[in-house]
Amino acid sequence: MRTNNLLLAILLILIGGVIIGVSFILTQPVSSTGGSGPALRTFLPDRSLPPVTPNIVEPEGSNNPLISLEKSFEKGLTWLMAQQITKQDNPDGFGAWPGLEGKADVAFTALALVCVGQNTPAKYRAVYQSRIDQGAQYILKNQQANGSIIDPGKIPSFTTYKTSLSIIALAVIDKEKYQAAIKKAQDFLINAQYPESSEVQLQGGWGYQERGGEKKPNPNMSVMNQVLTALHESGLSDESETWGRAVEFLTKCQDLSETNTFRVTGNGGGFSYSPIESKAGKETLPDGRQVFKSYASMTYAGLLSFIYAQVKKDDPRVRASYGWIQSHYNLDENIGLRTDAKPQLGKQGLFYYYHTFAKALDAYGEKVIVTRPDDAEHVWAQDLAERLIALQKSDGTWVNEVDRWFEGYDLLTTSYSLMCLNICRKWLE
Repeated sequence: MRTNNLLLAILLILIGGVIIGVSFILTQPVSSTGGSGPALRTFLPDRSLPPVTPNIVEPEGSNNPLISLEKSFEKGLTWLMAQQITKQDNPDGFGAWPGLEGKADVAFTALALVCVGQNTPAKYRAVYQSRIDQGAQYILKNQQANGSIIDPGKIPSFTTYKTSLSIIALAVIDKEKYQAAIKKAQDFLINAQYPESSEVQLQGGWGYQERGGEKKPNPNMSVMNQVLTALHESGLSDESETWGRAVEFLTKCQDLSETNTFRVTGNGGGFSYSPIESKAGKETLPDGRQVFKSYASMTYAGLLSFIYAQVKKDDPRVRASYGWIQSHYNLDENIGLRTDAKPQLGKQGLFYYYHTFAKALDAYGEKVIVTRPDDAEHVWAQDLAERLIALQKSDGTWVNEVDRWFEGYDLLTTSYSLMCLNICRKWLE
């Protein structure tokens, strides 16, 4: 009897140890800023949804890139839709998708809705319509009196960024149905732009918070890209003065001495993060002058922003930015960020880069890009689709192992990737 009791006690201790160990793993915080590995997902139970098209079969001998794209998209979207918060998970967050800390978040909800709502085949929308409606309602209930759409109480609030993403989501889901909310949010963004009375480096830009709400004003190309996309999708009049002020800010961020009179530049045509900062640092020109170094994600964001702001293709600023892209065409890394000492830095923001790459070249409107100086022709949509398919994980997700700018968080990088595939599909059909 005494031996049996001893064995039972040992067994209970072992079981308890396993439970504690599993609990420890599941409750580790999500890495969001400086970690080197992927963020842990700690907030939702495993769940799965049946695929929309379970039997996508590639005919023998087929070389159709759309088949592989569709398989990848199907797998990724099925995973993404399953991450939506249910009433059982959290009644207050019902219909949303979770942010980094595991709570309902407007921005991640908007990203998920864009994945299933923009350029997405009707069969997917039909299957996930109830989830789309639930997500839209979560966004709508978080619209504030001033028109912004945020998660109250979250700090930082990223007001302009979240409002922009929400506008895009509502517009691509059902622009007419949600017109009132879209217009109210659009007015907020117009008023959030830094006016001509601001310091020169601020004029025409947007920061993560509305003007006057930032402790340290920092308008930048990342926010500009999202805001102008939102204004474009929401149908802001071409006559609005907002566009012209935005173009002035864009010009100050470009490495082009012909038009940028704000700071010392070369003539590469690429873009930095803001008029006074580049995440890629500085470089020294042959004549000894130091200038901000251009990098890919911001240059594609610059090209896209010029196009949305009605700057013509033959404008020297557009020609120069597209020329930089022709000379730096690369899907291995976010060109410009690596250093000889730290080549892994080139992987920073890789999926954000893919997203801006796809959006910008889609808006530019050419199926083939001819690179310099080799004059090689590239079907960019096929190149990007193949790269994303190769990077997809077995569970359908994408994750950047270089975890900066939240790209260790699978929901973010998976959303970026699915939006890319939606755009690529359009050019490969």
